[in-house]
Amino acid sequence: MAELKRVVIEPWDVNSRLARLGLTSEVLTKAVESAQGAWSACTENDPPNFPGIASWAAAVRSLREDLGLQKWIRVNDTGQPLIVNADETVALTCTSADENTGREGIFDPKTNSAKGPRTKEKVECNAWLFPELAEDERVRNDAAKKRRVHTWLLLIH
Repeated sequence: MAELKRVVIEPWDVNSRLARLGLTSEVLTKAVESAQGAWSACTENDPPNFPGIASWAAAVRSLREDLGLQKWIRVNDTGQPLIVNADETVALTCTSADENTGREGIFDPKTNSAKGPRTKEKVECNAWLFPELAEDERVRNDAAKKRRVHTWLLLIH
């Protein structure tokens, strides 16, 4: 059996999958553009780690502002800024990621920094949403029982 694609690139497929999550490519694109603008506004006079923090904060703010208009709510879960849909079934946050982000290829994208056990637990619970990503039906069923809110990371490179 041929392996199904993990990276979706066709606009109709992207829009279809985002719609299932209650999202649009425009909202995500604006968040990425906000992140890039914040990074670009930094100078050599800023502390070395500030461009990354400013970029991350701008992306979070953009998502919260745009999705807040659609009745999504802000949640800060043990230091992790989330935006959660009104049904409390989908949560979104963002993080920096490597050069494999958004590209078809043999390597999956990875975050630029290690994430804690809470983030890992949240993301693992999403496997059932796209059956082609789950290795085991039992894992999908267990994940669905563990959480009602499924957390997604917007990876920005």
